[in-house]
Amino acid sequence: MPHRMTTLTTGWALCLLDVAAMAVVWPGMCLLVMNSQGPPVAHAWAVALLYPTANLVFLYGLGLYRRDVGVEVRKSLARLPLVAAAGALTVGAGLAALDGLSGQLPWMVGAMIAFLLSGSIARIAFDGLRRHGLFSRTLLVVGAGRRAWDLVWMLQKEGPNYPTASPSCTAQAGGSLTPGWPTARPARS
Repeated sequence: MPHRMTTLTTGWALCLLDVAAMAVVWPGMCLLVMNSQGPPVAHAWAVALLYPTANLVFLYGLGLYRRDVGVEVRKSLARLPLVAAAGALTVGAGLAALDGLSGQLPWMVGAMIAFLLSGSIARIAFDGLRRHGLFSRTLLVVGAGRRAWDLVWMLQKEGPNYPTASPSCTAQAGGSLTPGWPTARPARS
Protein backbone atom coordinates (compact mmCIF):
# COMPACT_ATOMS: atom_id res chain seq x y z
CA MET A 1 0.00 0.00 0.00
CA PRO A 2 1.48 3.40 -0.98
CA HIS A 3 2.39 5.94 1.67
CA ARG A 4 -0.21 8.68 2.05
CA MET A 5 0.77 12.31 2.46
CA THR A 6 -1.85 13.43 4.94
CA THR A 7 -0.28 16.67 6.13
CA LEU A 8 -0.23 18.45 2.75
CA THR A 9 -3.26 20.38 1.58
CA THR A 10 -4.09 20.60 -2.11
CA GLY A 11 -2.62 24.09 -2.36
CA TRP A 12 0.66 23.18 -0.68
CA ALA A 13 1.06 20.03 -2.74
CA LEU A 14 0.46 21.93 -5.99
CA CYS A 15 2.81 24.71 -4.89
CA LEU A 16 5.59 22.24 -4.12
CA LEU A 17 5.07 20.49 -7.46
CA ASP A 18 5.13 23.89 -9.23
CA VAL A 19 8.38 24.85 -7.52
CA ALA A 20 9.93 21.48 -8.40
CA ALA A 21 8.83 21.73 -12.03
CA MET A 22 10.12 25.32 -12.24
CA ALA A 23 13.43 24.24 -10.75
CA VAL A 24 13.79 21.77 -13.61
CA VAL A 25 12.45 23.82 -16.54
CA TRP A 26 13.43 27.43 -15.74
CA PRO A 27 17.26 27.03 -15.56
CA GLY A 28 17.27 25.36 -18.96
CA MET A 29 15.19 28.18 -20.43
CA CYS A 30 17.53 30.74 -18.81
CA LEU A 31 20.54 29.12 -20.45
CA LEU A 32 18.74 28.96 -23.80
CA VAL A 33 17.78 32.64 -23.68
CA MET A 34 21.25 33.74 -22.50
CA ASN A 35 22.97 31.76 -25.27
CA SER A 36 20.68 33.21 -27.93
CA GLN A 37 20.98 36.76 -26.61
CA GLY A 38 24.74 37.02 -26.57
CA PRO A 39 26.43 38.71 -23.61
CA PRO A 40 24.60 38.23 -20.31
CA VAL A 41 22.21 40.88 -19.11
CA ALA A 42 23.56 43.06 -16.30
CA HIS A 43 20.69 42.13 -14.00
CA ALA A 44 20.47 38.42 -14.90
CA TRP A 45 20.10 37.42 -11.24
CA ALA A 46 17.01 39.64 -10.94
CA VAL A 47 15.57 38.16 -14.10
CA ALA A 48 16.24 34.62 -12.91
CA LEU A 49 14.48 35.27 -9.58
CA LEU A 50 11.69 37.70 -10.47
CA TYR A 51 10.05 35.68 -13.26
CA PRO A 52 9.46 32.51 -11.18
CA THR A 53 8.38 34.56 -8.16
CA ALA A 54 5.85 36.48 -10.23
CA ASN A 55 4.57 33.24 -11.73
CA LEU A 56 3.97 31.75 -8.26
CA VAL A 57 2.23 34.95 -7.13
CA PHE A 58 -0.06 34.90 -10.16
CA LEU A 59 -0.76 31.18 -9.72
CA TYR A 60 -1.93 31.95 -6.19
CA GLY A 61 -3.69 35.19 -7.13
CA LEU A 62 -5.70 33.65 -9.94
CA GLY A 63 -6.88 30.77 -7.76
CA LEU A 64 -4.81 27.87 -9.04
CA TYR A 65 -4.00 26.65 -5.52
CA ARG A 66 -7.61 26.27 -4.35
CA ARG A 67 -8.94 22.88 -3.32
CA ASP A 68 -11.29 22.47 -6.30
CA VAL A 69 -8.43 22.88 -8.78
CA GLY A 70 -7.01 19.54 -7.65
CA VAL A 71 -10.21 17.87 -8.80
CA GLU A 72 -10.75 19.85 -12.00
CA VAL A 73 -7.35 19.58 -13.67
CA ARG A 74 -8.65 20.52 -17.13
CA LYS A 75 -9.95 23.87 -15.89
CA SER A 76 -6.63 24.44 -14.18
CA LEU A 77 -4.73 23.66 -17.38
CA ALA A 78 -6.99 26.01 -19.33
CA ARG A 79 -6.09 28.91 -17.00
CA LEU A 80 -2.32 28.33 -17.15
CA PRO A 81 -1.69 30.41 -20.31
CA LEU A 82 -3.27 33.44 -18.62
CA VAL A 83 -1.11 32.96 -15.53
CA ALA A 84 2.11 32.46 -17.52
CA ALA A 85 1.41 35.49 -19.70
CA ALA A 86 0.42 37.75 -16.80
CA GLY A 87 3.50 36.89 -14.75
CA ALA A 88 5.91 37.22 -17.66
CA LEU A 89 4.40 40.47 -18.94
CA THR A 90 4.34 42.04 -15.48
CA VAL A 91 8.00 41.34 -14.75
CA GLY A 92 9.03 42.05 -18.34
CA ALA A 93 7.26 45.41 -18.32
CA GLY A 94 8.82 46.34 -14.99
CA LEU A 95 12.33 45.41 -16.09
CA ALA A 96 11.80 47.04 -19.49
CA ALA A 97 10.94 50.30 -17.76
CA LEU A 98 14.29 50.13 -15.98
CA ASP A 99 16.48 48.82 -18.77
CA GLY A 100 14.65 49.00 -22.09
CA LEU A 101 12.41 46.58 -23.97
CA SER A 102 14.99 45.20 -26.40
CA GLY A 103 16.60 42.83 -23.92
CA GLN A 104 13.39 41.72 -22.23
CA LEU A 105 11.41 40.30 -25.15
CA PRO A 106 13.31 36.97 -25.32
CA TRP A 107 13.02 36.64 -21.52
CA MET A 108 9.26 37.28 -21.59
CA VAL A 109 8.67 34.73 -24.33
CA GLY A 110 10.98 32.22 -22.63
CA ALA A 111 9.24 32.73 -19.29
CA MET A 112 5.80 32.19 -20.85
CA ILE A 113 6.92 28.95 -22.48
CA ALA A 114 8.80 27.68 -19.42
CA PHE A 115 6.03 28.40 -16.92
CA LEU A 116 3.31 27.05 -19.17
CA LEU A 117 5.34 23.85 -19.48
CA SER A 118 6.21 23.63 -15.77
CA GLY A 119 2.63 24.38 -14.67
CA SER A 120 1.30 21.69 -17.00
CA ILE A 121 3.83 19.17 -15.72
CA ALA A 122 2.94 19.97 -12.10
CA ARG A 123 -0.84 19.65 -12.61
CA ILE A 124 -0.58 16.44 -14.62
CA ALA A 125 1.77 14.98 -11.99
CA PHE A 126 -0.64 16.03 -9.21
CA ASP A 127 -3.56 14.41 -11.02
CA GLY A 128 -1.59 11.19 -11.50
CA LEU A 129 -0.53 11.10 -7.85
CA ARG A 130 -4.10 11.79 -6.73
CA ARG A 131 -5.56 9.07 -8.96
CA HIS A 132 -3.08 6.49 -7.65
CA GLY A 133 -4.06 7.17 -4.04
CA LEU A 134 -0.97 9.01 -2.81
CA PHE A 135 -3.10 11.77 -1.30
CA SER A 136 -5.77 10.88 1.22
CA ARG A 137 -9.29 12.18 0.79
CA THR A 138 -11.30 13.50 3.68
CA LEU A 139 -15.03 13.79 3.97
CA LEU A 140 -16.83 15.98 6.44
CA VAL A 141 -20.10 14.48 7.62
CA VAL A 142 -22.34 17.21 8.97
CA GLY A 143 -25.19 16.08 11.16
CA ALA A 144 -25.97 14.01 14.15
CA GLY A 145 -27.99 10.98 14.87
CA ARG A 146 -28.35 7.59 13.36
CA ARG A 147 -28.00 8.55 9.69
CA ALA A 148 -24.73 10.41 10.22
CA TRP A 149 -23.27 7.54 12.26
CA ASP A 150 -24.42 5.03 9.64
CA LEU A 151 -22.73 7.06 6.91
CA VAL A 152 -19.49 7.34 8.88
CA TRP A 153 -19.55 3.60 9.64
CA MET A 154 -20.23 2.73 5.99
CA LEU A 155 -17.37 4.94 4.75
CA GLN A 156 -14.95 3.50 7.32
CA LYS A 157 -15.95 -0.03 6.39
CA GLU A 158 -15.60 0.51 2.63
CA GLY A 159 -12.51 2.73 2.80
CA PRO A 160 -11.13 4.14 -0.46
CA ASN A 161 -12.96 1.48 -2.52
CA TYR A 162 -16.41 2.86 -1.81
CA PRO A 163 -18.66 1.99 -4.78
CA THR A 164 -19.93 4.79 -6.98
CA ALA A 165 -23.44 3.35 -7.19
CA SER A 166 -24.22 3.43 -3.50
CA PRO A 167 -27.54 2.88 -1.81
CA SER A 168 -29.30 6.06 -0.82
CA CYS A 169 -30.55 6.48 2.70
CA THR A 170 -34.19 7.44 2.71
CA ALA A 171 -36.36 7.82 5.73
CA GLN A 172 -39.66 9.43 6.47
CA ALA A 173 -39.87 11.97 9.24
CA GLY A 174 -39.45 10.06 12.46
CA GLY A 175 -39.20 6.75 10.58
CA SER A 176 -36.42 4.21 10.51
CA LEU A 177 -33.47 4.18 8.15
CA THR A 178 -34.16 2.07 5.08
CA PRO A 179 -31.67 1.51 2.27
CA GLY A 180 -32.93 1.76 -1.29
CA TRP A 181 -31.42 2.11 -4.72
CA PRO A 182 -31.98 5.42 -6.46
CA THR A 183 -34.09 5.06 -9.58
CA ALA A 184 -33.54 8.48 -11.09
CA ARG A 185 -31.41 11.49 -10.53
CA PRO A 186 -33.02 14.24 -8.45
CA ALA A 187 -34.07 17.28 -10.42
CA ARG A 188 -31.84 20.31 -10.13
CA SER A 189 -33.41 23.53 -9.08
